[in-house]
Amino acid sequence: MGIDLSLLRQYEESLNCYQKALALNPMHDFLYGNSIQNEMYLGIWLGREGKLRKIKEGLEANHAIVNPFTLLALADDLTLQKKAAQIYVSKRYQTKQYVALNHSRKSPKIKIAYLSGDFRNHPVAHLIVGLIELHDHSQFEVYAFSWGADSQSQERKRIKGSVDEFIDISELSDSAATELIKSKDIDIAIDLGGHTQMSRTQIFANRAAPIQISYLGYMGTMGCDFMDYIIADEVLVPSENRQFYSEKIIYMPHSFQVSDRQREISGKKFERVDFGLPDSGVVYCCFNNNYKITPEVFGSWINILKNVDGSILWLYASNQSIVVNMKNEAVKSGIDPERLVFAEALPRAEYLARYQFVDLFLDTTPYNAGTTANDALWTGLPILTCMGNSMASRMAGSLLMNLDLSELIAYSLAEYEVKAIELGTNPEKLCSIRQKLVKNKHSSPLFQTHLFTKDLESAYREINRRYQAGERLDHLYVKGIM
Repeated sequence: MGIDLSLLRQYEESLNCYQKALALNPMHDFLYGNSIQNEMYLGIWLGREGKLRKIKEGLEANHAIVNPFTLLALADDLTLQKKAAQIYVSKRYQTKQYVALNHSRKSPKIKIAYLSGDFRNHPVAHLIVGLIELHDHSQFEVYAFSWGADSQSQERKRIKGSVDEFIDISELSDSAATELIKSKDIDIAIDLGGHTQMSRTQIFANRAAPIQISYLGYMGTMGCDFMDYIIADEVLVPSENRQFYSEKIIYMPHSFQVSDRQREISGKKFERVDFGLPDSGVVYCCFNNNYKITPEVFGSWINILKNVDGSILWLYASNQSIVVNMKNEAVKSGIDPERLVFAEALPRAEYLARYQFVDLFLDTTPYNAGTTANDALWTGLPILTCMGNSMASRMAGSLLMNLDLSELIAYSLAEYEVKAIELGTNPEKLCSIRQKLVKNKHSSPLFQTHLFTKDLESAYREINRRYQAGERLDHLYVKGIM
């Protein structure tokens, strides 16, 4: 019941169920982590240090205490993240001994399949749709295997109209779905879900395709032997961090993240008052999911507000409890709670339009903005990030490096605060950075979807060649065409 209520975003009711379940069986698999995930959605931080210590001790003792997705926002520790993924896979999935799939090779084209429960109005679809549209159908047959409700969204319609086959496997078991995918002689299967809520990892554990790749939806190692590659870049996964990934790395020449150039920004005439913003003052924002906000990051935000007179912080609110709890935390810290403004979900074009009223996006760590960072930068809004060790904590840094905006990357929260305060009190410098972003947006490869597609297709061809030649798995550095 707790899981179902959480899916319905009834987080307080869900947390009550988790707490009752913990009282009955505190060692139930992943239950402890689920309860903390709900607390994060609600902005409940009481006893957090002790809870994090318990999670670390549990993982070190090989207990199934937290699912790996929850851990991404809790700890920037690659050893723990890999351990959590390995425990999760061992508990959740039945893996089969890999047997090479004999392809009849009836088609000269490479058959690629994207698998996702998020071909809808969802951050993954927002990023991936342009890539799927631009694939070269003279060289590739492109399939989409989908599950979940048909949302009739624009993203879903675009994807359905771009692939050779769009196949809904919602009603099929994992075994039946695996056999269907195998029957299509798929060469490369790309998992866009990973260890997220809507994933169907068992299909990959069944080895649905001879080459299997993890990409975009889950920003960490899968911790298993049935995912061959993960798509990244040299900022996201430096060579010294490869030991913490069970996959071989496909290093994209620029950023790991694909972008969609067809994002519509609403032309509706808005005013600050339409969003509850004051008439004047620096506007910081963070429209990341609430579970990414840690007490440490919130503490930095409070310090920034204290040092930038008249500034406000504009946050996304997924529920009313987060509003109450954040405002209470502000009061405890001596900040007028009215300096926190909360935004609701909007249609995508209007959501993009509201960035025009923001001066600086303040990122979260250790789980950065992903699609949200891409959106902000697309609209011309600078984003300040704090880079760590994990993929999740290096996403925004990858985007900024590609835009030649390394001055917006901090490597500690102390440095992050200093940079945010400086930009909030030095409008000339912030304006200069914004102008640089707008200029570089047009020359950087970050938003050149057609270039990304060609680079990725180059990777697909090479890993398929290696497989057909019987070569061992190895990391791949893709040579960019720019």
